[in-house]
Amino acid sequence: MASNALVGVWDPPDPLGPDEAIPLLEGRRLQMYKALVENDSYYELSLLFPSLAADLAGMGYMKAASGAGIKMRTDRTIHNRAMFVLLHSIPKDLLRSLILGTVAFEAQRLAPRLPCYNAEGPGAYAATMAIEGRNDAFKAWKIHRGNPQSASHKILRDFAEDVDNQYGKRDANKPNELRFIRESSVWKVEALIQSLERRCHTSISGSDMTRQVASPLYVGCSKNIVTRAPAYQPRNGLKNANKLWGLVCCLLNSMGKPPSVNVVPIIRTWNRTDLPLAEVLVTMLGNSLVCQDGFNGHGPGTATDGGTVDVLKHAERVVLIYKPYLKINIEATKKEMERREEYLEDCEIVAGFPDAEAQDLIERVDEKYQDLLEAIDLWEARFKNLMVVRDVLQNKVAAAQKYVEYLRNVKSVLGAVTSVLDQPEQAPRTDDDADMGDDDHDDHDHDHDHDDHVDSDDYDTEGDDDEYEVVSNAPSVDLGNY
Repeated sequence: MASNALVGVWDPPDPLGPDEAIPLLEGRRLQMYKALVENDSYYELSLLFPSLAADLAGMGYMKAASGAGIKMRTDRTIHNRAMFVLLHSIPKDLLRSLILGTVAFEAQRLAPRLPCYNAEGPGAYAATMAIEGRNDAFKAWKIHRGNPQSASHKILRDFAEDVDNQYGKRDANKPNELRFIRESSVWKVEALIQSLERRCHTSISGSDMTRQVASPLYVGCSKNIVTRAPAYQPRNGLKNANKLWGLVCCLLNSMGKPPSVNVVPIIRTWNRTDLPLAEVLVTMLGNSLVCQDGFNGHGPGTATDGGTVDVLKHAERVVLIYKPYLKINIEATKKEMERREEYLEDCEIVAGFPDAEAQDLIERVDEKYQDLLEAIDLWEARFKNLMVVRDVLQNKVAAAQKYVEYLRNVKSVLGAVTSVLDQPEQAPRTDDDADMGDDDHDDHDHDHDHDDHVDSDDYDTEGDDDEYEVVSNAPSVDLGNY
């Protein structure tokens, strides 16, 4: 799986291994890459710590390498898993890039940018170089070693001086002394040449002509990365930079291929004792030792952190609060460890079959299962009863609504009849009718008494206007308790 910045530029080969863009994806680097991309957490990668410690122990010829191996091997016992925690503070895309050696290529992409910490404060970093004008790639080239016997001493001296003076100048008090190579460090230059030659992988067609996305790294640490980073920029003279780094920068420029340099913070530390551990970890993850394929000619882990308490507290807030990387990665590893713990418990149970304890466990689980089935049947029956009750209630509500509507109709009719009966007589009244008025009044009152007791089941008004004839067909409603 490639990071976002490599999509469309490098597709991992199938099967995974060296190709023209990343020719050194093999050995321990390939093992670390698989451990990272084939798992959701860093746990599998952390299991390689003993192997990385053994690699360091096998570099006894390199100063401080064995001590770095001890630090890595004793991380769980002596250092209280500090290196394990530091590993989880690295953003995943940045860690993938570090292992592949593509930090230079990806760090200079405009979008998407590699996630990383700011450089203000203590921590471990990776210094990277690419070739300017080559789309941030590191062009592979074949190394042709010169034969001192085939040229005059003056030509070789002039060439060495020209390389030395590409960036900065030789010491005026030592005009004939090489800036970047000492007699005691010739073996380091030889190792660097071999690693560069391996990038022209003989088994990969065109690897010596391809603009590679992977390039060698230099890993260091500092109590303040932002003040240390300028030392690796060629324009600043390279006086305080790693010697092999300075040599390659000058050689590239003399070949007309000026390097583009970038220093990327990989880990921010917040405990004084963590700074050398961070350097050891990043060095091994980035394969940056010269006997691997980087620029580091000295074993890591010898630096000390002299930062103030306030600086360390700020760094702690950055890693633990402001940035999400540590929390996300620790949660992922926690889930992975829980999953593996459950797997081991299952294995123990399976390995113990058929013992009495396991049999008892099976019987109890079976009982619980039967109880569960009975409970399900009970709740299904209750649910069906509730559905029946719901239907009955819905029918009663519908019947009640119909009856209410009927009563409203009856009320409307009665109101209309009453208004008609209450209208006064329009014909003029004579004296002869006076004596009959009381009788008519009594009859009218009687009619009103009759109207007030209308039988709602069958009512028929009498009159010349059929508009007030009402035939009631009230629905038969069983309201039960209502």
